[in-house]
Amino acid sequence: MNSVNQWTQSWAHKQNLPCHYQNQVTSTNDLAKQEFAKNGDNFALWVADHQSQGRGREQRSWTDQGQGGELLSTWCYQLGYTPQPILTPLLGLALYKALSPMSDQVINIKPPNDLRVEEMKFAGILVEAQSQGANTRLFIGLGMDVFNALQVDVPTTHLSAFTTVDEASWHSFCDRLKKEMDQAVAKSQTPTLSEDDRALLLKALQNGDSQINKVKQDGSLQVGDQTIDWYRL
Repeated sequence: MNSVNQWTQSWAHKQNLPCHYQNQVTSTNDLAKQEFAKNGDNFALWVADHQSQGRGREQRSWTDQGQGGELLSTWCYQLGYTPQPILTPLLGLALYKALSPMSDQVINIKPPNDLRVEEMKFAGILVEAQSQGANTRLFIGLGMDVFNALQVDVPTTHLSAFTTVDEASWHSFCDRLKKEMDQAVAKSQTPTLSEDDRALLLKALQNGDSQINKVKQDGSLQVGDQTIDWYRL
């Protein structure tokens, strides 16, 4: 079996999307930040089977098994604007929407952007950006445990534990994910979430935390009588 990341490269090439696959890198985000500007593309994708310095938010380590059973990727966009803070919840929602057709298992979003089944994490997103005047290079690091449980400091599971994953279904997932990511990035030009996105975010959040009772227009959350910034949960 080819690795998940080779499947992703195959999908990208069929879609005529620039995709750079390597067996091992320090971090796909770091490599993308070094190389994306040189290519002159509006979009490009970096994937690898092993990251020697994989990380999540606040420099937390993200250790993979190095066997190609995890998606280790960075999705890069060249933008003519600065994305608003609502981009972060919108990207979590994009991944949630792309995954939902694959399984009847209830998936939830844990802010700022972990995807979980029950209380077990199987995916996470790290968003970084480089600004140059009115332009922004956006780097969306997406790690997902597809066949192996990632070694992190919280309970974990993997996608194939609750749905069938093969190359055809993975390509279909990538189709949905690219479409949803494109829409999320485009929506981030404005500072407020739409009513529909707020409603779907609330559903995805409440799947894991019933105490969250409202998503506000700016992406902050109402928990009981408190308003809490998305990043504080």
